[in-house]
Amino acid sequence: MPTTGTSFLDFWFHVFVTPHVISAFPPMGWLSFAIAGLLYARLVLHPSATAARIRSGTFVAALLLALLFVLTRVLRFGNLSEGCLPPPHTRDQGGEGTGRIGNQYLVSPQAFFYLTKYPPDVAFFAYTLAVNLLFLTALDLVPRRFLPATTTTKPTPPTGTGGGSATQRIASRFLTALLSILLTFGNSALFFYMAHQFVVFGAGSLLTSLFGREIPGETNPLHPGEPLRGIQSVWAFWGLWAFVMVVMYPCCRWYARFKGTKGVDSVWRFF
Repeated sequence: MPTTGTSFLDFWFHVFVTPHVISAFPPMGWLSFAIAGLLYARLVLHPSATAARIRSGTFVAALLLALLFVLTRVLRFGNLSEGCLPPPHTRDQGGEGTGRIGNQYLVSPQAFFYLTKYPPDVAFFAYTLAVNLLFLTALDLVPRRFLPATTTTKPTPPTGTGGGSATQRIASRFLTALLSILLTFGNSALFFYMAHQFVVFGAGSLLTSLFGREIPGETNPLHPGEPLRGIQSVWAFWGLWAFVMVVMYPCCRWYARFKGTKGVDSVWRFF
């Protein structure tokens, strides 16, 4: 487990644990993501920003962040996950009996991409922003005719495809609908984050009470001394994920419409 703290200074940088207060969201750690988002928006909205400049700048920034992530693994800096990797990722790398532990992040692909999110570290910051910026670059390459006009209207068939084959028309409608769904979630990201927790924890608690089993060797972190109950199934994980996304989509669509009726300085736009 990453470093935890109990002092006022620790509250800003580390997971904060006291008998009365528990915080897994150190403000300074997550503030970096907010500042990065604000700066990116400023650059995108700058009068001199053209589509080509935005696309190339986003791609270059993604490559630089990806390089930074690789350096955090190779040079072992900016990682709060030191000591968190379980065996065999921390096996003796100096030969049997030497007791020398080398770079744990280079033992396997799983170890290389092992990240801690609470609190976020430099490695997590670089990796997640690199992936997001690459995704934004890819979306920027989508022809404009496929983009839905707004997230508050139903997806419309892309123009200029009337002469195409039936397969092309179906693919075009599917792409437009998919982009509309992504825009809906993107325009209500903070609302989704706050609301989905009620859905996922509610559904998870119900499923665990019905189908959960005690996990050997694990204890309940919320109730020390009690055995941990859970469902150890990859299919259950993805099934719950899909259920949450289906439930949250109409909620996010409603909130996107609601937010669209508010002024640009409204606090509702923040969510």
